[in-house]
Amino acid sequence: MLPSTRSALRSILARSFLHRRLWQNDPDCLMARSRDTRLASEERHALAVAIASSGGMTLFSDDVASLGVEERSLVRETLALARRIDALGIPARVRALGLLDGEIASGLVARGTAASFVALVNAGETTTALALPPEVQVDAGAEPEPFVLEGMDWFDLADGRTLSWDRIRTTVESGQAALARVVDGIARGRVRSPLGEVERFDLVLGITCHAVYHAGQIQLVKRLIGG
Repeated sequence: MLPSTRSALRSILARSFLHRRLWQNDPDCLMARSRDTRLASEERHALAVAIASSGGMTLFSDDVASLGVEERSLVRETLALARRIDALGIPARVRALGLLDGEIASGLVARGTAASFVALVNAGETTTALALPPEVQVDAGAEPEPFVLEGMDWFDLADGRTLSWDRIRTTVESGQAALARVVDGIARGRVRSPLGEVERFDLVLGITCHAVYHAGQIQLVKRLIGG
């Protein structure tokens, strides 16, 4: 592995926890091209995985017109994954694995409420079998509970036939009650959480502030329509 690649991987992984805490992380520039470069294919992909998994800004300096199909696909996939991981929450949900176990961390884990991402990085010179650390195997493969409607984020609710107002209220209330039970269970030691205390606080605070924000919107709409 080239010294520059090794240095880039070390910095990207070690600084991942700073993303959206102090600033937006700026990992090293993505190089997708396979020509006019000393990077091997494995090094290009290792950098792409680390950059995307960090959730930070994704920059590349290649001439797009000169990239082949596989190289353009690498750029698209890196951008798409970086966006998904960055959207998991603020502050960033990314943490390095085995940060103090060697010269370079063994990978990154990014946890969200509905999805988690794990990237393992082999910085050695030979092929190595890597196993998921025990701390990221908690609930591995578990499917999140389905929402009341199919889809993500936005739903077509032109009238009350798709989802009545009473059912919307029931869904929100049951979700809040479930969250309260989980938080109480963690506090009493009955529920195990893979997140640290600070991360749990940030997550619950974010959910609470989000709910208050929408409650304010509802009150404003009621005032505007004279309700």
